[in-house]
Amino acid sequence: MYLLQACLLPSPRGTSCGNYARCVNQILQGLNNMQLWLRVPLEKSDDYAMDGNSDQANEGYTDTWQWWNSFRLLCEHHSQLSIALDVMSSLPSGNSLGRWFGEPVRAAIIHTNAFLTNARGYPCLSKRHQKLIAGFFNHSIQIVVSGNEVHNTSMGTLECSNHTNENSDDTSRHPLRSYLDYVGYLYQRMDPLPEQERFELGYRDFLQSPLQPLMDNLEAQTYETFEKDTVKYSQYQRAVCKALMDRVPDEKASSITTASVHNITVYFLLLLESVLMVVGAGRGPLVRASLQAAEETGRKLKVYAVEKNPNAVVTLHGSQSVIYLFIVAILIGWGYFILLTLFLLKTNLK
Repeated sequence: MYLLQACLLPSPRGTSCGNYARCVNQILQGLNNMQLWLRVPLEKSDDYAMDGNSDQANEGYTDTWQWWNSFRLLCEHHSQLSIALDVMSSLPSGNSLGRWFGEPVRAAIIHTNAFLTNARGYPCLSKRHQKLIAGFFNHSIQIVVSGNEVHNTSMGTLECSNHTNENSDDTSRHPLRSYLDYVGYLYQRMDPLPEQERFELGYRDFLQSPLQPLMDNLEAQTYETFEKDTVKYSQYQRAVCKALMDRVPDEKASSITTASVHNITVYFLLLLESVLMVVGAGRGPLVRASLQAAEETGRKLKVYAVEKNPNAVVTLHGSQSVIYLFIVAILIGWGYFILLTLFLLKTNLK
């Protein structure tokens, strides 16, 4: 049994669509898995008058994003209501196009009259249309070709092997096949996504509940997700490098040291060795970044990893780079951590 994934709805006729939206909202309340895709033309008048108190100034002004915004407000922002954009031959400004990438667009319907003709007589798209289609691909938006065939390619020779194989009959080809082949060509020409972006695809456009690491012990999968953010840890390492070089000059790198506690600086202690405390060390990525920064700058550094999660402590124990490891009980409040820091630093002086 085949279940229909989505149903395409006609476009509203402006922002005054109360009855239409009310009927759609009633249907949405009874849906289980199927989505409703509202067709919205990709249009916006950019040369409208700026005088807001004149009705004549806004008479010819069209902004279909306002159509969609009014419609979804009347449908109470239902999660099963999405957009199918109608892409025409002319496009609005870049800022207007950018707004749509923040909306739940599920499909882009490209009309055949939006295609140009290349030197060989085959359909192609303008540079702006190509950039827009690439943005749709990056956001996993389905591409649909609609309209009548306006490029007569049935009599031409299909020298590009991607169009058809030699044994197929041209008369059996779909009339919009050349348009689909061109869209496929644009997709194949795209650069592959970096590993970081591929990992983040499943987290796009989702709000997540904030974690409570002081109250809950985080799972290994959560730590692994954090550690995928390589940019964050490289910036931490860069910051520690700059801090060590700033506080310990090159000529005194072997003698003068300072102490810092995860963004809390203790100025009144001079130690014989630099001390850094990572409060909430997790599985140790910040510890490793700090030690690499010390090795890079040639400064001596002793790291205290403070972690209350027994699951993460197991991983920290296995790290040969952690010199001192303290397992802290569940205590809420930064005051305790500051007192603990002063105690450890005092202990280090002995």
